[in-house]
Amino acid sequence: MTVVEATPFWVTGAEGFIGHNMVEHLLSFGHRVIGFGRGSSNQNKSKSYTYLSGSMSSEVLKAAIEDYGVPQAIYHFAGGSSVGQSIIEPLSDFESNVVASARLFDTVRCMCPFTPITIASSAAVYGNKTCDPISVKLVTDPFSPYGHHKLMLEQLAKSYVEAYQMRINVLRIFSVYGAGLEKQLLFDLCTRLTKNEPSIVLGGTGEELRDWCHVNDVVRFASLLPLAKQGEFNLYDLGSGNAVSVSKISQKLRTIR
Repeated sequence: MTVVEATPFWVTGAEGFIGHNMVEHLLSFGHRVIGFGRGSSNQNKSKSYTYLSGSMSSEVLKAAIEDYGVPQAIYHFAGGSSVGQSIIEPLSDFESNVVASARLFDTVRCMCPFTPITIASSAAVYGNKTCDPISVKLVTDPFSPYGHHKLMLEQLAKSYVEAYQMRINVLRIFSVYGAGLEKQLLFDLCTRLTKNEPSIVLGGTGEELRDWCHVNDVVRFASLLPLAKQGEFNLYDLGSGNAVSVSKISQKLRTIR
């Protein structure tokens, strides 16, 4: 008797914060998963999970299709995730957000053009918009290299849909938090509060708005979202819809520590 292995799902950025949680979520439903990442370790020892380390080169991506079959769907969470780091190293951010994505899109175009892809963009494409809630119909106006590169990623994805009838959903993700994220505002605040610093000074005015979204909600939404149909390019904002100022969230954390 021949045993046919289940067609896998792909998760890029599988050792990143959202990517790792996406892998765990898919595995919890019994899916076969192929993860791609830069690290050399495998955070998950499940027999249903294969981790491919190294850069997302065209050769690695093509070999994965040849070895494991055409994926059911691709969740593309690889790429830079820091506005500050993109300012320090803009070229590195461009390569991880735009160039690596171009390799993925072109590999899919050549080998499995109708495989649906869900990609992680960012609310950074809107820039410093103060309206609440923000709509995908709002004019984009990024101010950081990171925001510009995410917008370029979206435009690149749209060009592949229009030219090759590919299937792509774009998630403009707002501020994500959750266990295991050891950076950004909430983690930094909690860390400094536990050290009982007499005063904590933050950059900005404190009136900057953030829409917080738990990582579990992000991966559930991504997995439950209907996959794009052939020739479809869909944009989605992914957040709670309720913005909170940095000042207010800081004061709230201080009172409950």
